[in-house]
Order: sequence, then structure tokens, then C-alpha cells
Amino acid sequence: RPFPPAGEGLPPGRGRDYSPAARAADLDYGLNDRILFDRPTFGNSSTAITAGPWWRSLPRQALTEDDGTGPMRLWQTAAANQVYVYPAHKDYGAEAGDLFPANTPYLIVSRGSSGSDQPFLEAVAMILASLRPDTKAKAAEAGMINSTVQMVFRRSLQNVRSRESYFSSDAHPAAFEAFNVNLARMVSLANSLKASELPAEARIRVVEEDLGTEGVDFFGEGLSERLFDTPQAVARVWRSSTGRRSMVLSAEDSRDANDRPLTFQWRLLQGDPAKVKIEPLEGGRQARVTLDWHEPFAISEENAQKTSRVDIGLFAVNGVHDSAPAILSWAFPTHETRVYAAGEGGAPRIVSIDHADPAKAGVYADPLLYPRADWRDVYRYDASGRPLGWTRT
Repeated sequence: RPFPPAGEGLPPGRGRDYSPAARAADLDYGLNDRILFDRPTFGNSSTAITAGPWWRSLPRQALTEDDGTGPMRLWQTAAANQVYVYPAHKDYGAEAGDLFPANTPYLIVSRGSSGSDQPFLEAVAMILASLRPDTKAKAAEAGMINSTVQMVFRRSLQNVRSRESYFSSDAHPAAFEAFNVNLARMVSLANSLKASELPAEARIRVVEEDLGTEGVDFFGEGLSERLFDTPQAVARVWRSSTGRRSMVLSAEDSRDANDRPLTFQWRLLQGDPAKVKIEPLEGGRQARVTLDWHEPFAISEENAQKTSRVDIGLFAVNGVHDSAPAILSWAFPTHETRVYAAGEGGAPRIVSIDHADPAKAGVYADPLLYPRADWRDVYRYDASGRPLGWTRT
């Protein structure tokens, strides 16, 4: 709900209701991607799309909108000082695994279904109430309420006990557990923030990349490996048969409300460290990321949740605080059976891709991202390793 400043309309801390016209247009229900309030706002919708082939949580709905605008709308609401909490429903759990194609710092997603978001709403309310008035005003003026709340919330989780832990999946899962909410730590950190020491806002941008070409590297008319590019989150879908790829990312659009000089930390949040290499460039203002194909994996020793998404976090450091992360995500299809062998320089070289493996007939694949196919490709090479083509059966 939006909260008016002191002296304007309702007393501070009191929300405003939607008008009859807004309710008639369903603006008060479901994912809020159509309203930008003119003051700091927090809210939720404890709902999901529960029926039909397009079933999904509201966060996954936003990430996979048909017109591709959903992720940018998430950023717009965050940049407008809005903080929203939504349940993951069945998109994150033991049954189906982690179904989110990307991870972003725009929302707080609760593990569980309707009602699971309530502890997180309380946490956001407590953080906002604990910010000093001048600190809150500074953050609001800079459009950094969301990034400040995200940092306080994530840094204060019960399981985040060190800076290194903050730079890991401990603090930045796609969905959060209610038992890790530590209100005392959140209130303490929020109240300690000075207006002159607001955490920075990390921003990420792709400088170089080599995406696959439809009809050559993968098949599916109209498909792309680019899922979205937004200022604080970038997402790609691995469709190509290649076993290794590299891209250069920039942190140079990151900003600090007080113009403090920034340094940067690039960290693997989740993924196999043996298959991901991060090389800082330009004094950390850029980084080259090289990653290999991933099969589904457990997020960490502490979090046995299965995922098929690699997340890399960028943290902007202003000398006082580490920011909330900007995130690069690579999602890998789990319904295919791929075989790779060592190729030139040790890079994985594709041997075969089976799109119709009976053993994976029951594996869920988001129909908005992964069209089903009914063939198997076996790739051929000459004695020097040069590709000769493939045989389809």
C-alpha cells in the first residue's frame, strides 16, 4: 500500500484503498505491473495461476509474459520505490524443483503458497518503519527504496552470518524461507543506515556475448536465447548445442545516491564452480563470465533444492555497505537429454541431444519457454574435430 508523507491526507502508516474503477479493472488483484504509485509502496497478492497449461506463480508470470515486457515492468515498479511480495506457489519446492527462469532483486518471493508471504510483508513493513526519516527521504528521492530494503532484508537473514555468506546463495535464493526472517536484525540494520551512507544500487549490462542462431545452433521458429535485459537483472536461456560460452558484463551503470566511489564484487551465487569462471576486467568495472553446460544441481550444501539455473551476482561497494545484487541468470532446459565429450581445449563438445527421451517424459518444461520436439540429434565430426553435421532420428 502507498503511504502518504506526514501532513498529506491520511496519517503516516495508513494505507489507501483502490477506487471502484480500479477494482472493476482488476487493478487490485494479482500481479501489479500496471500501476506506479507516486510514493513509497509495499504490497502483495497471495495468488497464482493454478489451472491450465500456463500455470505459474505471479513472479514467473512476470518473467515470461508473452510480449516480453514483464521484467522491465518489474524494474519500473522497483525504481518507483515499490516493494512487492508474492508466493512461489509450486514454482519452488521439492516436487518440481526451481522453475524460475531468472532471479531478480526486484521482488521478495516466499517459498510456499497463499499465506506464505505474510512474514515477509511484516519484515518489509518493519524495515520501512525503522529507516530514519532523512534516510527514507533520501532513498525515496533517489528511487532506491526497493534496493535499500532488499539489501537490509537479505543481509539480515538468519542464515547470513558473514560477508561471504551474503555474497552467496544463502542470501539470494529465488524464493525465501520464512524461518530465515530475523526481524530484530532487520530493524537494527535499517535503523543504523544514515542518509549519507545509503547502499549503492548495482546495475548490470551486457557488453559482449555470442548467442546461438535459430536454425543453426538450435531449432524453434521465433525463439531466442535472450530472455530479457533490465538494469538490475539479465537473463538468458541456453538453447544452443554449444557446451561453453563467454560474455562480458559491465557494472559501470551502477550508482550511489551520495556519489561515493564504487568498487565491485562479482560472485557465483549458484552453479558449479568448476564450470563457471568469472574474470574481473577494468578494475572490476567489467567481468568476463565463461560457463559450461549444467545438468540440474543442488543449490548448496545447506540448500538441497534442485535447480537448473546459474546465477551470478554483482555487488556495488561504496565503502560502507555492500549493495543488493544485480543478477545474471542462465536457465538450462531439463527436459532434454544431452551428452557432451571433451573437445578442443577441454571445452565440452556436443555428442547428442535427445528431445524425446522417454525417461524425461514426465519432466516439466515451461511451455512458454521450451517447445517440445520429438527427435534425437547425433552430431558428427571429422578426425580433426571439425563439425560435419548431425543425424536426426
